[in-house]
Amino acid sequence: GEFRQLSGRKVTREQLMMALVNLDGLYIRGSYFQPSLDVRLSNVALDTALTSYVPNAAQALTVEQCHCPPNYKGTSCEECAAGYYRSATGPYLGFCVPCQCNGHADTCDVVTGKCHSCQDNTFGDHCEQCLPGYHGDATRGNHDDCLICACPIPLPSNNFADSCEVSPSGQEISCNCKKGYYGPRCDV
Repeated sequence: GEFRQLSGRKVTREQLMMALVNLDGLYIRGSYFQPSLDVRLSNVALDTALTSYVPNAAQALTVEQCHCPPNYKGTSCEECAAGYYRSATGPYLGFCVPCQCNGHADTCDVVTGKCHSCQDNTFGDHCEQCLPGYHGDATRGNHDDCLICACPIPLPSNNFADSCEVSPSGQEISCNCKKGYYGPRCDV
């Protein structure tokens, strides 16, 4: 048969998928009346399948295997692919949209969108800030957005600033020195 809503209209594929998305078990009531003398359940089957080849196993012809768009994965395209997260907007469970990591991470949490393993001397939920000791605008989306502070020189082993500010011309620098260092360029 077909699944129907209480109104009598047919259930769409999308509505059925929404109902089944978090299905952990299927319970069938065995008795409708009290007292019950005899209850029988027969011809019940649940098809399952493996994606890997198993010698001499029957092919599962009734198990769905979809070809998904790039932002989805799973046998029914029900999960977000790597590099995408599920937005709260959109029909059903929401759309899988690209991670918003400002070009500094490839993946993010599929639920929250929080970026994993920010690169290029950035940090933050969306890799939107420069690490301490670096300056720049991490939201521009370039690999060189966050440059090391020249306090006193631009090398990690000789950078003694928590942060710095650089003039628009790039000619002047103001260093905020780490504890134990002082001077205009944290060189004392």
